Amino acid sequence: MFLLFKRSPHLLKVTAIACLVIMIAPIAVTRPKSAFAQKYNCDAGEGRVRCTSENVKLSPNGVPPRAEPGWSLWFDDSRRDAADFDAGFSNLELGGYMEFEAICQRDTGLESGEVDYWFRLDNSLQEIGTGRVEFGCWQNQRFVHRFSSTAVRRSLNIVTCLLVDSPVGNGLVVRSEPGFNSRRLGVVANQTEVEPVGYPALIITANDRDWLKITAPIEGWVSNGSPISKGNLRLCG
Repeated sequence: MFLLFKRSPHLLKVTAIACLVIMIAPIAVTRPKSAFAQKYNCDAGEGRVRCTSENVKLSPNGVPPRAEPGWSLWFDDSRRDAADFDAGFSNLELGGYMEFEAICQRDTGLESGEVDYWFRLDNSLQEIGTGRVEFGCWQNQRFVHRFSSTAVRRSLNIVTCLLVDSPVGNGLVVRSEPGFNSRRLGVVANQTEVEPVGYPALIITANDRDWLKITAPIEGWVSNGSPISKGNLRLCG
């Protein structure tokens, strides 16, 4: 560079201007925001996103988003039609949901179309086709009310076959009632196909376990594990 400067003063002037442009250019360029920064309107700088409670409208998932064990993330209600689930299989649950909407409007002070509704799905919905959906109305960074209902995967046909796949032991004990203290009726080994009662499957929580009613190869109740576990049953096929 110094040899170039000595040979041509004119070139020295042009080169100096070019260097000045090169030095200034990076300062004038605005670093694009990451997708996270754009979503939460955070400032991006120095290789990381800086988010504070003042410039982030927190969702039920928190920042960064995290799902509770046994559940999916919370989804905005606008995504409900695209989600793979159906719910409301009894008058009791339909009536319960209508009451949930009414008290959400009352206690948020908002009209029906203004309430910020969210929903999430439990893991068993993916594992065996029957599970739970939980709805919530969100205001001031908290749920004002929640409502839980039975759900099934819309994309599945009626589920008539589940496979025993227990990570503990060699199978599942079949009992006369849901609960560890009920009478033993037999055992179904791992990789055995069982038939649930109806669709949605009949599931009752007892002793901190989800119990599912089966009709074959032995009629009774088997444990699908705790609600936050991966479960002891899978879809066949």
